[in-house]
Amino acid sequence: MKKLSFIAILLVVPIAFIEVMAGWFSAHFSTQWFSYRSEYMRTVSADQFHRFIESPYFDARLGWNNPKEFTLVTRRNCVGQAIEYVYEGGARQTPGVMLEQAKIALFGESFTQGEEVDHESTIASILTSRHGLSTANYGVNAYDPLQAVEKFQELVSRPRSFKVAVLLIMHENIWRVVNSFKPIYQPYYSEWYFGLKPYVKHGEIVELNYPRAYGDFLRETEQLFESDYWAKPERKFPYSLSTVQAVFSNAFKERIWALWQGRFRHNYESEEFRKDLSAIIDRFVSAADAAAIAPFVIFIPKERGTYRVSESYVAAENKRLGRTLAFEFVDPEIDWANYKLASHPDYCHPSPYGYARIADFVAKVIGP
Repeated sequence: MKKLSFIAILLVVPIAFIEVMAGWFSAHFSTQWFSYRSEYMRTVSADQFHRFIESPYFDARLGWNNPKEFTLVTRRNCVGQAIEYVYEGGARQTPGVMLEQAKIALFGESFTQGEEVDHESTIASILTSRHGLSTANYGVNAYDPLQAVEKFQELVSRPRSFKVAVLLIMHENIWRVVNSFKPIYQPYYSEWYFGLKPYVKHGEIVELNYPRAYGDFLRETEQLFESDYWAKPERKFPYSLSTVQAVFSNAFKERIWALWQGRFRHNYESEEFRKDLSAIIDRFVSAADAAAIAPFVIFIPKERGTYRVSESYVAAENKRLGRTLAFEFVDPEIDWANYKLASHPDYCHPSPYGYARIADFVAKVIGP
C-alpha cells in the first residue's frame, strides 16, 4: 500500500506542477494566445449591433467602408496629434481633386488612406501636388486586399473617370486575407467589434453576406471563433491541454515563424498564402482589364524590418501573370528613422516623410 501511495505521489506531483505552470502561462498570456470569444460574447449587445448596421460605415458586402455622404471626423494619432478626416463618396478627400475628375485611384487599407496624418500628407495628395497626378484616395482603415479589390469592382461597375488603379498592399496584409472576423485577428479593438468580412480559404474567395438579425450575427461569429485561420483555443481547465492547443494554433506558429525568419517572410514564401493572395490579384486584374483600366499592385513595408520581404513573391507573380504589374517598394536612400511617426507602439503609421517616399515610388511605377 505504501509503495502504491509513493508511486501515486511521484505521478501526481509532476502532473500538478505542470498544471500549475500551464495555468500561470495561460493566465499571463491569455490575451495573446487564447480565444477572445467568451469576453466578446459577454460584452457585445444588440443595441451596439443595430447602431453599427444603421451607421454610415456599414457595408453588407465589404463589412465596413468609408462614408458615402460628406463626413468630418477627428481622431488622435499615436503621438497625440488631432487629425481631421474628411470622407465623401467612400473616399478620403484629396485636396484639389474631385472624385469624378481623378485620373488615378488608390485602393488599400490605412496606409493607403493616410491614417494618422492630415489630408495634405497622404499618398494620394503627394501624387497630386508633387507629381501632377490627379488621384482619388479609396483606402479604408483595416481593410485587406480582398476588400480593397471588391471596393474597386463596385466602383468600376458604374461610370468613373480614372484610367489607372493602384492596389497598395502593406506587407502585413497577407495575414489579413485569411481572416473572416476582425475581432479574432485584432481582439480588444472596439472599433472593429462587428467586423465580419470576405476572406480567402485554400485559394477560394468566400464572399460576405452580412446578417441583419442580431441572433444570426451571434451564431455566425460563434462558428467563426472556431473555424477562422487565426482561431485560438479557449483558456479552460485542464490548462495544460489548453496550452498545448495554443502552441499548435496557427496564431502561435505564425509568430514563431516571424521570430525565426522575420515578419511575414514565411508567408510570402508559403504556397498556401501565395495561392490565397494570387486569387485576389487575379480578380483585380480581370476587373481592371474588363474596364480598360491599367492595374498596378505595389507592396509596401510596414517598417524597416519588412523591407523587400515580398520581393520573391512579386517576381513569381509577374512571371505567373505573363506581364509586369506587381512591384516591390525599393528605396535605397530612405531614412528609416523617419519612416514612421514613432517606433512604438507597433500600430503607428508612416510619417508625412514616409508617405511621401511611398508616393514618389508609386509615381515612378505608374509613370506620367
